[in-house]
Amino acid sequence: MKIRKEIFKTENMENIRDELYNLGISPILDGHWYWSLAIDIARNNDDLSLKMCEIYKRVAEECESSPARVERAMRYAIAPIKEVIRLEYNYDYKIDNRAFLALMSH
Repeated sequence: MKIRKEIFKTENMENIRDELYNLGISPILDGHWYWSLAIDIARNNDDLSLKMCEIYKRVAEECESSPARVERAMRYAIAPIKEVIRLEYNYDYKIDNRAFLALMSH
């Protein structure tokens, strides 16, 4: 797996990465980088019906990985901070990748 970190050098991407870091997602994790890209895709997409499988595929293509690896790394990255997410966003429902992306992309 090879993450091309030059695609994350924009100011917008650095802001997203800071948000993730402040929530507790370490940049050491591949999921941190995948989440950064997925959130950027969601924020820049006018089509609200974008499906998670499409996001996994786009992130995987950008990072030269597979959609399954992307999904797993993203899920693994948010697993330890679910309580932080609930408190930060006052969210009382199940937190999965789709819910986290919706919270972060608005």
